[in-house]
Amino acid sequence: MRLFILMVAVFMAVLGGRVAAEEVRRGSEPGSIVYSGKAYLDVVGSKDGFYRRLTSINGTPALFSGGRDLLYFSLKLSGGMLLVDCAYIESRNEYNGVRVSAGVCGLERPLDSEYNDIIYEYSDRWMGGVFSFGTDRVIKDKKPTSFLLGEIGGVSVYNRYSTVGDLESATPETYVKSDGGCYSFGKAEVFLIFMKGDELSPHYLDVRLSADPIELKRLKENDLMKLAVGKCM
Repeated sequence: MRLFILMVAVFMAVLGGRVAAEEVRRGSEPGSIVYSGKAYLDVVGSKDGFYRRLTSINGTPALFSGGRDLLYFSLKLSGGMLLVDCAYIESRNEYNGVRVSAGVCGLERPLDSEYNDIIYEYSDRWMGGVFSFGTDRVIKDKKPTSFLLGEIGGVSVYNRYSTVGDLESATPETYVKSDGGCYSFGKAEVFLIFMKGDELSPHYLDVRLSADPIELKRLKENDLMKLAVGKCM
């Protein structure tokens, strides 16, 4: 019996708090979800101009919140409670019109009805920093322009706006550059991922492979170095 309990404990540690998406379901109370008998109130349905619903990210439970921006929140289990692990945003910077696709992980914030606020604590800083570049060269000079978003070790990450249309539709090309060359993701949805406590230096890229269910591919520095070997523009 003790051996069985130990094996279960080790198994849960290896999972690192992962919860299968189907284990979280809509509750009987309006706007609620339930996991392991515990109800989380007012986390789905309409609130403050956003429509919120259950979804999944890479097979684990998540919440989608759509309104003026598109927000995603991955969930994890800790101490029998659901926590927000990562928060993502798709938005536009109101100051220069550029696309903002970024996220922050390592949050471990208890899930409550105000979870939307979590990402805005970070995105306001990103819009005033990482995504605050001037776009005059694209608008006035009609010149394709690359903007450095940050560096992940020895790899630089760029958004490139080739035309005014790219800027108007907020559809940049994302590419990475290393000493060995470049690699373009085209106009795929690429999230610049930060970690709690280091919100201005990116650590990874999460590339979206599918929208519903959401599938993300995480690329670390070594992964990006292997990709960035092609000819640069």
